[in-house]
Amino acid sequence: MSSQKNIESLQIEARVFPPPVDFAAKAHIKSFEELEALRAEASADPEAFWARLAESELHWFKKWDDVLKWEPPHAQWFVGGKINISYNCLDRHLSTWRRNKAALIWEGEAGETRTLTYQQLHTEVCRFANVLKQMGVVKGDRILLGQVVVNLVRNALDAMAQTPQTRRRIVIRSHSGANTVTISIRDYGSGLPADDEPRLFEPYFTTKPEGTGIGLTIVHRIIDAHEGTIEARNNSDGGATFWFNLAYLPQHEGVAARAT
Repeated sequence: MSSQKNIESLQIEARVFPPPVDFAAKAHIKSFEELEALRAEASADPEAFWARLAESELHWFKKWDDVLKWEPPHAQWFVGGKINISYNCLDRHLSTWRRNKAALIWEGEAGETRTLTYQQLHTEVCRFANVLKQMGVVKGDRILLGQVVVNLVRNALDAMAQTPQTRRRIVIRSHSGANTVTISIRDYGSGLPADDEPRLFEPYFTTKPEGTGIGLTIVHRIIDAHEGTIEARNNSDGGATFWFNLAYLPQHEGVAARAT
């Protein structure tokens, strides 16, 4: 019977390799002493610590109301504050010496390289932002807005249950205006009873025999939460059309979409 010994680790490294003095002088945290001081400050008062860094290191379009809202197990930081990550990463540096500093260094698989300064990167971002704007990009939750379209398409299908198959058709269109994008869903069903049109989005109101009356209410609330509008009307040649309008992203909430 063999005896078993514990494995002895020989990979113990206790040496410390200090960086060059000139390199350390340019660092944000220049020594272990500074690091320990930061740790102590954060430990003593976490909210004050992160509030100080958030205010000194970031640009806020609106300062927060509360640093931390803690309701176990949920935590919310900087409640009520308004900030934009793109602006902080790029735009705010354009009025400083960093505008001509390298912001992005790219190297391809074949070895090709390209370096963009903050100013050059901003130019490229603005160009792409204009492309997105021309395509009708709006501010919103894509999951919820997708659910709006799904719900309206389902309603359109239900509305054509008694429509001859040769006439069944759903037409979905998008239109970009000066400040808004419009999405419409048209069916070729029986249309909406004239007396019911003003009540379509009321809770629990339904035109279906087995309907719950909450589908269009949810749709209306989603659009309203996105500061948009939704309407419906009968078509002159049969069926009905539902459409909703959403505003484009305000320029100051994202990277400014302007020609450069």
